Amino acid sequence: MTQHGKNYRAARAAIDREQLYSPAEAIRLLKSFPEKKFDETVEVHFNLGLNVRHAEQQLRGTLMLPHGTGRESTVAVFAEGDKAREAQEAGADVVGTADLAKQIEEGFDDFDVAIATPDQMSVVGRLGRILGPRGKMPNPKTGTVTMDVASRWTSRRPCRRRRPASSSTAPTAARTSTSRSARRASTSGSCSRTTRR
Repeated sequence: MTQHGKNYRAARAAIDREQLYSPAEAIRLLKSFPEKKFDETVEVHFNLGLNVRHAEQQLRGTLMLPHGTGRESTVAVFAEGDKAREAQEAGADVVGTADLAKQIEEGFDDFDVAIATPDQMSVVGRLGRILGPRGKMPNPKTGTVTMDVASRWTSRRPCRRRRPASSSTAPTAARTSTSRSARRASTSGSCSRTTRR
């Protein structure tokens, strides 16, 4: 059986596992715990009362974390002309069209996020078998196929998270929990995070 330290036991004792905390109460409680020597994170679960068997109730999308995760993402942009210049000025690391696609087909993979303007999808489309399994394929649903290549996507400071469809059944407040163990959570190609449960 796992033996936990006194700080863990003290934090666990401060939480009433039968009580449903409001978000404000949960955050206040978490902030009352002593700070650790590692980057602490919080995992939040929401029950939204959605029936995912109905297409109109599926919850999918992409959100921008306001302060990122501490890791900068390398951005590759498929664009030409004025849009290519906009991307370069916005801080994109790699900008190109067919030449960039050829580099990727030859093994180039030194980027975290790929963005494309709609007119470049004929070039990017043939890269689906390469970028798709890696979660880097530009997609309109995730905002990576856009004419706004100079947006926050290429600033590299924020970090994006893709939200999958929710299977929640009833609304409720968030519960709090802590543990010393950490695990890596899968991401949508650009960032990673460590989560405590």
